Amino acid sequence: MRLSLEEVMEKLGVDRVMSSYESQPWMLSDEKKGVTCSAEVRMGPACEDLQTEVQLLYAHGSTILPKSRKRKPRWKYSPDPYEYQEPVVDENGVVNPIYKGREQVLVMRMVPTRDHTWKAKSLHVKGKNYRNAFHEWEIKGCDLFRSIVEAMLMGEIPDIDELADRTMCDGDGRRGGRRGRIGRKSPKIKPGSLLGIKKGM
Repeated sequence: MRLSLEEVMEKLGVDRVMSSYESQPWMLSDEKKGVTCSAEVRMGPACEDLQTEVQLLYAHGSTILPKSRKRKPRWKYSPDPYEYQEPVVDENGVVNPIYKGREQVLVMRMVPTRDHTWKAKSLHVKGKNYRNAFHEWEIKGCDLFRSIVEAMLMGEIPDIDELADRTMCDGDGRRGGRRGRIGRKSPKIKPGSLLGIKKGM
């Protein structure tokens, strides 16, 4: 993927071209379910680095939990090391208070090229490295981020597993995914419509 900065902003749902140190946050909280979803696009110093990030924050006693895994995957990347975290759940299915309640679900990093376009350098979704996993992995990473933001704008805590299954697949739609929004030009998202925390339904 090699896109102009304007095209990257449109792909990510940002309605302007960001400058150095600028960020665009989105946040949605459902108090009944005890979960908050936050998404952010950040521009680094001198416009040499662009990062997108999505987190789920779980309150103690949350009724929504990530799907369990047999083992805890570990991965790191430069410049910001992140580690996927699983919640600690007691025998009643309640999040243990020792768990900090943060789930890093998406991290994507892009950098400019010599011809003044931008390309993706890394993409992790729920601890899985998608770099060069299939054709157009960078575009589909942007599509996943945007679909998460669109769900938040509609007042819904996004189902990350469902969106990832639908989006993060190759052109044949394997892993049960569908092409979904890929290849379709989307309208700009107005970030001003969801700044701060929106309380649950």
